[in-house]
Amino acid sequence: MNLQDRVELLAIAVPIALLRSSLVDWATVLFGQSSLEEFRRKKECERMQARRHLRRWQVILIDGVLGSGLCMALCFLAVDYAPSRFSSAHHFYAGMIPAYFVLFLGMGVWDGIRSWHRVWDHRYDSAL
Repeated sequence: MNLQDRVELLAIAVPIALLRSSLVDWATVLFGQSSLEEFRRKKECERMQARRHLRRWQVILIDGVLGSGLCMALCFLAVDYAPSRFSSAHHFYAGMIPAYFVLFLGMGVWDGIRSWHRVWDHRYDSAL
């Protein structure tokens, strides 16, 4: 992997990481009771307390599907597609699109279930 490939990878991954952070915050506020400004000022313990008011499917959707699965699928698609636009040696295979989404959305659901259990971890009880 040469320097140009690494720069392209960073140019794709950094905006997607920012998108992930924004999606998780917006979705938590959408399903929760606080405003976006209030939610961003909170610390991790307070954020976990805010997520305790959400239903299980909402936490799985926010932390798993939106937070990791969808963003990873988009990142892999972008990293695979970008070189094909600028190099004739690299060919984008559109058949990988469903595979990326199935794989990473499945991993996102698994990560969301882990997040649901993490929300109820006893180390976050001190904020009560």
